[in-house]
Amino acid sequence: MERSTYKLKIDISSPKSGKIINFPTGKVNFLLQRGRERLLWDEYKTRSESSDINGPVFILGFEEPERSSLRHMIRYSGLSPCVSSRDVFQIQDLSKIRNESSYVIINLDAFPDMDTAVDLLLQFRQQRSDVIVLMASASVLKDDFGPERVTIGDATLRLPISLRRLTVGLEAAKINHVNYLEALTN
Repeated sequence: MERSTYKLKIDISSPKSGKIINFPTGKVNFLLQRGRERLLWDEYKTRSESSDINGPVFILGFEEPERSSLRHMIRYSGLSPCVSSRDVFQIQDLSKIRNESSYVIINLDAFPDMDTAVDLLLQFRQQRSDVIVLMASASVLKDDFGPERVTIGDATLRLPISLRRLTVGLEAAKINHVNYLEALTN
């Protein structure tokens, strides 16, 4: 079986200095986020059968055509979307589904208010700490892969979402989720 690995040129603007940091070719080792380095991955893989990102994906709170576009990007990244709904309150039903290595991509803007979103996500995390949660919102300033919101979700993407940012967000969410689970057991 042949593996396909893609190398990517990434320019990241540093929030403190405004400088552009260029990772021209080869392995990407660090992503600067809010002025601190965070190890994200050793090699950027856009599509590979051996990718560590696997499992079913539940897409909640997105309207068409965003939902359809997101399903296509998820398939392209090697995952399988299995449920997509514009109703964010279906997250309550997901707490009853037992799937290993599953993801939830949820649009926070679809909730009536942020308090409701936080309450439901806290409840979901308590019931299903095994599920990786990737949050999305147009109201956030930029993508956030830091651990600050790990009690409700593993990473946050600013809407609209591109394929490259979705793949990075999924990988960051998976890494943060591993750290979250380790913190729960300690």
